[in-house]
Amino acid sequence: DEPTNEPSSEPTNEPTLIPTDEPTANVSATAIFIQKMTMSKKVQSKGKKHKFTFTFTIKDKKNKKKVKGANVKLEYKQGNKTTPVSKVTNNGGKAKIIFTVKTKKGSVTLSSSGIDAPVGYAYDKDLNEKYSDDCPAFSENCASYVFD
Repeated sequence: DEPTNEPSSEPTNEPTLIPTDEPTANVSATAIFIQKMTMSKKVQSKGKKHKFTFTFTIKDKKNKKKVKGANVKLEYKQGNKTTPVSKVTNNGGKAKIIFTVKTKKGSVTLSSSGIDAPVGYAYDKDLNEKYSDDCPAFSENCASYVFD
């Protein structure tokens, strides 16, 4: 196949003679999302620490199958210190992220720095389940959550 002079209106696998500004979208990638998110908090050291456990289930949109190998990346902020945490999903599409904070330092703000999707998948935060409000977890309008 010969390259065309102009970009096409629909994505194709055909090259163009003139380089385009935008990379070609991976139209074959299947969207993945947070299908379920749960949080538990345990008080430790007579109230001096809180242990948070977040469990995520990642599924693909097309087949509704649980996705193994997705790296769920979060950040939690307490005071002016931000700490990244991450976990890769297991065979059942689950990732459990656990961290402990000192209660005297105040509330914890949790946000997501995305999900590194396995080959053939692309993370779409707008498909995430609603966690505690009316928009998908970690989407633009629900980018973070505060826990006391």
